[in-house]
Amino acid sequence: IALIGIACEFAGDIHSPNDLWHVLKEGCDIGSAIPSDRFDLESFTAHMLNMDNDGQLHQKLLRVDAEAGSVDPCHRLLMLKFVHSLDDAGYSVDKINGTKT
Repeated sequence: IALIGIACEFAGDIHSPNDLWHVLKEGCDIGSAIPSDRFDLESFTAHMLNMDNDGQLHQKLLRVDAEAGSVDPCHRLLMLKFVHSLDDAGYSVDKINGTKT
């Protein structure tokens, strides 16, 4: 299979290549304060790059059931970015469903 499409996900509410380009072009500061419940802030730094939708599962888009909440967040993000890459390449999950891809 040759997939000619791109997708990305970064901290700072960057969910697409267009979002990334906008942040780079405008020179936006996408850092945010670290939530106090993460760890002892006084022993570390006060800012970080945080992905706002960390742990969020797009169940309908990925066509997975509620049990998928136990899937590793990195794996969920990889699945989501694969669907976005398909979309960017002009394909859809429906279009490749049932094929040998």
